Amino acid sequence: PVPQAFFSPPSIVRAMWDALAHVGCEGGHVLEPAMGTGMFWGAMPPDLAFGSSLTGVEMDGISGRIARQLYPASNIIIKRLQRANLPEDSFDIVIGNVPFGQAPVNDSSLPAYLTNSIHTYFVAKSLQLVRPGGLVALLVSRYFMDSKDSRARERLAETSKLLAAIRLPNDTFKKLAGTEALADLLIFQRTGEPDDDPDWVQTKLVKLTDPLTDEVHEIRINQRLADYEDYMMLGKPIATSSAYGPTFDLVWHSKKPVYKSLPDALRYLLPSEPVYSGEPVAYEPPAQVDDGIQEGAYFFGSDGRLLQNQNGQQVAVQGAKTTIARIAGMVKVRDAARILLEKNLEGPDVEVAPSQKALVL
Repeated sequence: PVPQAFFSPPSIVRAMWDALAHVGCEGGHVLEPAMGTGMFWGAMPPDLAFGSSLTGVEMDGISGRIARQLYPASNIIIKRLQRANLPEDSFDIVIGNVPFGQAPVNDSSLPAYLTNSIHTYFVAKSLQLVRPGGLVALLVSRYFMDSKDSRARERLAETSKLLAAIRLPNDTFKKLAGTEALADLLIFQRTGEPDDDPDWVQTKLVKLTDPLTDEVHEIRINQRLADYEDYMMLGKPIATSSAYGPTFDLVWHSKKPVYKSLPDALRYLLPSEPVYSGEPVAYEPPAQVDDGIQEGAYFFGSDGRLLQNQNGQQVAVQGAKTTIARIAGMVKVRDAARILLEKNLEGPDVEVAPSQKALVL
């Protein structure tokens, strides 16, 4: 299993899809950047699924192979997101539940302050991969919004608008994952322009009471969530103790299930008019590799290009011209040697001179 991975309640996932449809999303090229076995795809409304192409990235081999069996027509990459070689500006929609945690990620395409925690990285990478006008809907650790270091939010606010933010109560994942973890449901639009309402970039100290001790503590949380607590927090904010001192918590006391309150909360926060814009990205899934070519092996395509088998797909080799030429030369030698070996095995009467000449060249 993947550390810090939490399974998403289907009711929450359906509410996220409904929110995207509310702002005008009609499908397109969809990415789930940490897909597990494909919960978000399974909950995708039929009218959005029709005509959409699906790409998923999953680092866990077992989960990724299960997803391939469940969604054979989709492009599923079993790798870490930073190694998936996905082109920027190439998706209409990015949706998912990203890993929670402080583990850093090595991705030279982004500055260090966007890669120093895995949840911040997934938000930044999702907004890098979605096209201008496209939408990103993610379940994210509350520490992305509450971090005192605002550089990541400032950078993302330069090109994206936060359409909606809702903090979910601490037991949202308890039934499926057996854990209590505070998450925010965030919906962004990549606009290519600065957010005209950037209050979510900043944080502030708020006074909260610990119900067990009646002590009042000052705790830092996101400014927008603090200012619009009644609309953006599903539950009652309280202080609670942790190994690092007093911290924020959100508890749900209503008898009404939280998933029944979420759709109305999202519709209240989201724009009343459709904002999803632009033509869907044209997408053609990568060609599949023949069964005889091993994972990671280099080979030549029908057009003579040097390719590599990555997760069963033909991927063009990138890099310096000298490096590509050196690899291509070794591949030619390997292929010539294989042909010569095969001819030798056919018997003593088989002409091998042309194959020997090709190997020498």
